[in-house]
Amino acid sequence: KSPAGIEDIVVDTTTGYAYLSSHNRRHFEERGAIFLLKLNDSTQRFIPLTNHWAKKDFRPHGISLLSENDSTTYLFVISHGEKHTVERFRLSGDSLIHEQSFTSELFVSPNDIHAIAKEKFYITNDHTVEKGILRTLTDFVKYPSGNVVYFDGQMAKAVTSGIAYANGINSWADKK
Repeated sequence: KSPAGIEDIVVDTTTGYAYLSSHNRRHFEERGAIFLLKLNDSTQRFIPLTNHWAKKDFRPHGISLLSENDSTTYLFVISHGEKHTVERFRLSGDSLIHEQSFTSELFVSPNDIHAIAKEKFYITNDHTVEKGILRTLTDFVKYPSGNVVYFDGQMAKAVTSGIAYANGINSWADKK
């Protein structure tokens, strides 16, 4: 059975593993999870990878894989908990080890992420107003309030704005 609310999928082409971000948004208060799907395994089992992690308000959204030169691979995950965070996990075989949480006031309504280094990434905000009547009005008049934010390991800054419902983000192989 497929997990509820699959939001994003990234594939590690070297292992044939797919990582899936899952959160049932119809029951927002429930915890979400990251699942592993071994694409070359005929059983097509969804293996939960974050059940052991104690964070109760883990609600994953966009995800990004990053492979470092030393063959360490990280999974970056946007989570919509009490605060919007980016969680960095290190891949270890069939498991994830949580290493760090990143947060910023500029993570307003993060949708997708693209990691370019161990502590550097871009996120998209599909809105720059989190809740309330102003957000409803921007949706109603189709005002392009999304943006792209760059996090440099210490702080975040908006690098572009005026994007309608900013969603997916990626880069070329040179990570620029």
